[in-house]
Amino acid sequence: MNEVKSKKIINPTWTVIAVLVISIVTVIFASRILYQRTVDLLTENLRERILTISITAATSINSKDLEVLKVENDWVTPEWGRVVNQLHKAKYSNNDIVFMYVFRKKDVDQTKMEFVADADSIDPYANTGSDLSRYVDVNRDGKLEPDGPDKLQWPGQDYPEASDIPETFEAYSGPLTSKDLYTDAYGTVLTGYAPIRDEDGNTTAILATDIKADDFFTITRQTLQPFLIFIAFLTSIISILVIFIIYAWKRYTKSLEQINIQLEISNEGQANLIHIINHQIKGYLAKARNIFSELLSEPSYGPVSDTAKPMLEEGFNSLTEGVDFVTDFLIASNIEKGTFVYNMQSVDLKKLVTEVIEKTVTTI
Repeated sequence: MNEVKSKKIINPTWTVIAVLVISIVTVIFASRILYQRTVDLLTENLRERILTISITAATSINSKDLEVLKVENDWVTPEWGRVVNQLHKAKYSNNDIVFMYVFRKKDVDQTKMEFVADADSIDPYANTGSDLSRYVDVNRDGKLEPDGPDKLQWPGQDYPEASDIPETFEAYSGPLTSKDLYTDAYGTVLTGYAPIRDEDGNTTAILATDIKADDFFTITRQTLQPFLIFIAFLTSIISILVIFIIYAWKRYTKSLEQINIQLEISNEGQANLIHIINHQIKGYLAKARNIFSELLSEPSYGPVSDTAKPMLEEGFNSLTEGVDFVTDFLIASNIEKGTFVYNMQSVDLKKLVTEVIEKTVTTI
């Protein structure tokens, strides 16, 4: 009789937690790559747009007009009006442009820069005095800050911040954008630069176009939002699956515990049955066989008639087979449990086959 073995319950908690962590990290990592790739594409498109606007505006500026604009009083000249109007038209044809201006190297010191013209400075003194109707909101933020972002420019005004911006000098060689967002007293911007060239192809000044960093951050947030929703959605799905797995595992372990209890009861019943077979049934059969043996071999009981002797011998042989059968049953049980000690002996196969045939013929 086989012993039914109980199953070992393996706790998958740490495995589930590990899978959860790996899944979430993988989702976040993949989303981060997709997000960064999207932001890079948007940034590149933004850079190309700023360059296109700057280059287009730069080609509309006549370098000869710039040669006239040297000092503050030159703002009253026709050349000032033409240059500022061109800048104003280019700036206000693009809603997200906050500054557009022209600057150049100083004649007396090529390591320093000066303003030449500004898109909103047709009247450099508009943001002064008490008449607020003349004021210009240069950076379009809804606030009038004449000493800050809304400060107006005039020809020859110093541009000291340019000394700390490598792109202002590199732009003399060709169009480019700032490598990073640039922050100064007027705010944080991304800038595109385009050279203004004379008839001989020499760069005489630089046109700069600034786009608000707030717009860039808005684009970035708008780009990030779908990824955050995607991450939150996948994380929720994974969490739900984990909760379901843990719930199913608890039910599974509870069922296994019940099964193990039943198996233990079954094994205990099996052990009791084997014990009964070994100590009771085998004992009864052996005792009965001994009685038949004594009847056949003890002369004190009197002679056995020729008619009874075959019956006694048959009963003795049957009981012997019964004892042997029980013994074989117990041996098989011990073999199944792994507790049987083998005692290898030689067997007369011919004799064994003959005995089986004789028993078979007798039975038939």
